[in-house]
Amino acid sequence: MAERRISYAKDKTDIIKRLVNAEDGSGPFRLIADVLVFAAALGLKRDRSVPLGDAKEEPIRQEVFDRQGYDTMMNLLALSITGKPEVLADSDEMIETRASIFEQYANGGLAILQDELRGATNPLETMVLLINAERSGRPQGLEGFDLSDLV
Repeated sequence: MAERRISYAKDKTDIIKRLVNAEDGSGPFRLIADVLVFAAALGLKRDRSVPLGDAKEEPIRQEVFDRQGYDTMMNLLALSITGKPEVLADSDEMIETRASIFEQYANGGLAILQDELRGATNPLETMVLLINAERSGRPQGLEGFDLSDLV
């Protein structure tokens, strides 16, 4: 079996860098893998799957995700999307399928994060607000803005 690597779109590099714990400590995540898993969960929650296209960044070894315990999330994501237990098989084809599903949902989630964090000065604070909004089921953005919240 060939070693699978997880890719992400080149146009999402800036948002990933903002979210990874930078020198100033403002990023809420320690690893790029952490960002991708969060983004994939957000992409699934908001039903946003976006193909990567040809412009990809240097891929991350699957082993990095496995060491963090993220392989379980990736497996459950693939099972949830396909509805077929065969997707969990240990074949090259199914490993590729699981990775591809994960990459597409992570890319969709990263697109959402790009929109949500546009203009934000503190990514951590914005992420906390985003998580709270997702937990409460309230939509984000102008379409979810209600003046009665201010009264």
